[in-house]
Amino acid sequence: VFFLPFSNTILSCFKDNSIFAWECDTLVCKYQLPAPPESSNILYKVFAPPPPLVKVIEDLPKKKGNSGDLKVTVTSGRVQRPAKSRESKIQTRILKQDLTGSFEKKENELSDGLNKKRLQILLKGYGEFPTKYRTLSALAHWSTIFSDTPYLPLLAFPFVKLFQNNQLICFEVVATLIINWCQHWFEYFPNPPINILSMIENVLAFHDKELLQHFINHDVTSQLYAWPLLETVFSEVLTREEWLKLFDNVFSNHPSFLLMTVVAYNVCSRAPLLNCKHNMLDAFVALTKGQYPVFNQYPKFIVDYQTQERERIRNDELDYLRERQAVEDMQAEVDQQRVEDEAWYQKQELLRRAEETRREILLQEEEKMIQQRQRLAAVRRELKVKEMHLQDAARRRLLQLQQDQREMELRRLDDEIERKVRMRDGEIAATAKDLEMRHLELESQKRLYEKNLSRNQEAVAKEMRENADAYRQKADLEEHMFHRLIGTDQTQNQKIHK
Repeated sequence: VFFLPFSNTILSCFKDNSIFAWECDTLVCKYQLPAPPESSNILYKVFAPPPPLVKVIEDLPKKKGNSGDLKVTVTSGRVQRPAKSRESKIQTRILKQDLTGSFEKKENELSDGLNKKRLQILLKGYGEFPTKYRTLSALAHWSTIFSDTPYLPLLAFPFVKLFQNNQLICFEVVATLIINWCQHWFEYFPNPPINILSMIENVLAFHDKELLQHFINHDVTSQLYAWPLLETVFSEVLTREEWLKLFDNVFSNHPSFLLMTVVAYNVCSRAPLLNCKHNMLDAFVALTKGQYPVFNQYPKFIVDYQTQERERIRNDELDYLRERQAVEDMQAEVDQQRVEDEAWYQKQELLRRAEETRREILLQEEEKMIQQRQRLAAVRRELKVKEMHLQDAARRRLLQLQQDQREMELRRLDDEIERKVRMRDGEIAATAKDLEMRHLELESQKRLYEKNLSRNQEAVAKEMRENADAYRQKADLEEHMFHRLIGTDQTQNQKIHK
């Protein structure tokens, strides 16, 4: 979307290369540029309008009235191009297709408008456009005349600074000021409001004829002593506090109060204005050729006296500075010598203290070494005694362990023998009646066991440890065989009884 400058038209471009022109107020489509065919290379481009032309018009001869004639002709010294009306005809051009070349695909930049690249740089650096231009933009959208009013920024500047945090209030205050206190300002647009300036001139003539006659005699019009105050609303001649006090009274009174304020400001400044003569300055004189003119337009004796006094003061200051520098050098040498002496004494004292400290450290180290040697000797004696006690205890423990092992082995063997004997005797006693037929065999086995036992009794002590497990397994096997035989005999007896 593009807003055409100095017009009330909005251009909207679509992806299919079609362009529509809309009326800004009513959003009515004024005309349409259809999309070119696919085989065509025509591309639409928007061009800025040419800069406005200004015609130079000679001022009418000003009439110098007599002292009693208060009638003054007010003329404008500035001529601007009037704004275009909306009813003006729109010139159109037919774009012809250029098959030999290609159009430059560059963005069009308006000669007197905004530069898109600069706007993008502002957005990239600050994230937003400057706030002070938003009120002016709102005023330009409110009425198209404000987009061409050159003094509008000067008029809105103090209110923008005053209402920095509320742009809506700022806009409404400026709009209220324009509607009420700027009445009839734009009737002679783009020229200054000649009617308002004439009113100010008439009021000044009523209150101070002498000042007005002074202005007339020196060709000073109301555009010089009144219009700058109005278009800046006194913001360039008053401080912030004075300006606030003034507009407290302006907004509290009739809109004509602002015009009376302009007259009052000139009347209050009448003394310096009347003293300002037209012939205080000579006419322009160019530099002479060959040699520059001598400039002696000043009181020579005062300048010479001041030069001599400055030279004398400079010499006195130089003498004083030299003496002070010499004293400072001597004082610096004395201070340096004192610092060096103090440093030497401090160094000697530090060396003496360091030597004493080293000697004390050596004595302490020797005492520590003697004490460490004594402690080492005592530790060695204690270790020797402990070693002897440990060896004796280990020897005793080993002997006791061997003795305990032998006693334990003997007790174990005795217990094993007793257990086997008791088991065998019990089984034999329990089954004696049932094993009469096996009595001879058991007796023979018993005699065999006793013979083997008596024969191997001498080697039992040596072989008992190695054959204990085998003997136990053998006894268990015999017991199992014995039980098995008993079971077999019982089974046979039961069969016999049956």
